[in-house]
Amino acid sequence: MKGFARICFPVFALVVMLAGVAHAAVVELSLNLITPPGHLRNVHLFHPWIKQVEEKSGGTLKIVPHYSASLAPVNQAYECVVTGVADISEGNVYAMPGVFPLSEVIMLPDLGIGTKSQTYSANNWKAFKTVPAMANEWKDAKMLWMHTAPPTFLLMGSKPVRRIEDLRGLKLRISSSTSRRIGEQLGFAPVAMPISEIYQAVEKGVVDGVMTATEQLVSRRMSEVVKTVTMLPLVADSFFVSMNWDSWNKLSAEHKAVLESLSGDYAVEWSGKMWDDINEMAEKAHPEVEYITPTPEEMKRFWEALAPIKFEYADELEKKGLPARQVLNVMMGK
Repeated sequence: MKGFARICFPVFALVVMLAGVAHAAVVELSLNLITPPGHLRNVHLFHPWIKQVEEKSGGTLKIVPHYSASLAPVNQAYECVVTGVADISEGNVYAMPGVFPLSEVIMLPDLGIGTKSQTYSANNWKAFKTVPAMANEWKDAKMLWMHTAPPTFLLMGSKPVRRIEDLRGLKLRISSSTSRRIGEQLGFAPVAMPISEIYQAVEKGVVDGVMTATEQLVSRRMSEVVKTVTMLPLVADSFFVSMNWDSWNKLSAEHKAVLESLSGDYAVEWSGKMWDDINEMAEKAHPEVEYITPTPEEMKRFWEALAPIKFEYADELEKKGLPARQVLNVMMGK
């Protein structure tokens, strides 16, 4: 019996040791990011988020970032998680026009909810959680969270914009079908191009300006070619962070709990604050750029010209059987 115990104890100890090793095995998840490492969104959001995931998991869950859309081009950022090319991917809705029509509602002008990303992000996430048809657009992957940049302003080269008439005949880079409609309503020529090309486009006069967030003054050095910013809040670009279902289902309950605690409402609020902070930082960093706020009379003229767009878009989706009016009301805080 003693001999049996001497044999069993080492075997039992080995089993316990191996079980401990297996329990402590590190799980790595790939993360497709659409911008370079130094982009403000990575520095202030994704890098800290990756660190939080590792710390909260005790070092057993690691997120491995792949920058500059190296795992998939921007317009395939969602497909790459659906197919498993990446475990997790960020992406932007406007890069896939028409694919997520209800999720594009947040990108409509004149929603009447101010200029803060925190408000846009919260309302967008509320719609995702409360309108099943909107969540259904994303059913092929697990949605970790969605967030929305502050509304875009008019970043102009050498031609300032103070009135609607100042836009007539100008060429502006746009990012979505909604932006194209805005161009039609306000009288400028919309030009579609990747955001990576906007610096040279303004510098060389290919476009007169860009509809984008003021953080681009820093993150893409647009302050070097932009002379004025017209504070006319137009469209808010919407982003998502989603995960491959198989990758999610393979995680332990503990690892799922870590991701759940650092995603959802928590990440939506954090992302919104991040956007607002970096926008404010960018605006303060370049006092040489002139900020133009249209007069109340001119602002009224802008909104009167743009007001029909959101209702026309909603009606188009309603005719297709999609509850766009319901989504629009949530987005508008009603």
